[in-house]
Amino acid sequence: MVAWVYDGDTLRLKDGRKLRLIGVNAPEMPKEPSDAAPLARAATRYLTGLIEASDKTIHIRYDLGLKDRYGRILAHIFTTNDRNISAEMIERGFGAAITVPPNSWAADCYYQAELKARDQQRGIWKEALLGPTKSTRLPRDSEGFQIVTGDVVRIGKSNRATWINLAGDVALRIDHSDKQYFPNQQFTSLLGRKVEARGWIYRHKGQLRMRIRHPRSLSILK
Repeated sequence: MVAWVYDGDTLRLKDGRKLRLIGVNAPEMPKEPSDAAPLARAATRYLTGLIEASDKTIHIRYDLGLKDRYGRILAHIFTTNDRNISAEMIERGFGAAITVPPNSWAADCYYQAELKARDQQRGIWKEALLGPTKSTRLPRDSEGFQIVTGDVVRIGKSNRATWINLAGDVALRIDHSDKQYFPNQQFTSLLGRKVEARGWIYRHKGQLRMRIRHPRSLSILK
């Protein structure tokens, strides 16, 4: 049973556990409700409606990773009539698809749902809320989930990661520990190509960086 919906991808179960939906990243609800982005509120309302239409009862399907670093349960959830709620949220434009290993069950379904939303310019795609944003135009104070496009200008390696540098001083980081998810990828072949990357932006010594954990998060555009 669901006790509370925090936002478009997070809820609390009746037993007190906090659950994060796998496969979708919805617009964040700011700490001050009055400042919440309209689509963040709309995503929260839509998820609440799905839950209430299912009498606040959901079916849970766990994946390989059971909790995130915040201690939240990670799960795919379904209504009592077997509607995949993550897919529903994505197709309605209330969130972007995202794959975080090792939880990749239904990834194809989620990205197909996103294609429908993007083609029809629904929700976040109509408002360009999460991107795509050109790497050369990404504000230097950017943070949080973003979808970024850019030309690859350099490929490098460090002791812990492969680095894919985009124009505009944006660096994509692929940890060596995640390379198992890229078995056929020759990263040097990306040099000079235009790519689309999705993930969480952070800043390090003035540079914008994004960790890429799965091939679904890095697409070649041309």
